[in-house]
Amino acid sequence: LSSEHQTDQAPEPTQASKRQRRSEHDKRQSHIISEKRRRDLIKQKFDQIYEMIPNNSENKSQSRADILGSAQQFIAALESSNEKL
Repeated sequence: LSSEHQTDQAPEPTQASKRQRRSEHDKRQSHIISEKRRRDLIKQKFDQIYEMIPNNSENKSQSRADILGSAQQFIAALESSNEKL
């Protein structure tokens, strides 16, 4: 072949490399879905904790740190009242 017929184009991807790229894409998509499920479950559990703590109806927009702080105070109060029994 003469140098006039040679091109600087990359070779066509092989079937194996297409499979590998697709596999990487599938892995990424699977990870994204799993991570969303995990975040949704954490949110659901924070909502459940929020609902269990008395007097939270006044402040509907508490941060997660505030919810945990309220839960800690509520549990401490329960422990204290149980010790008095």
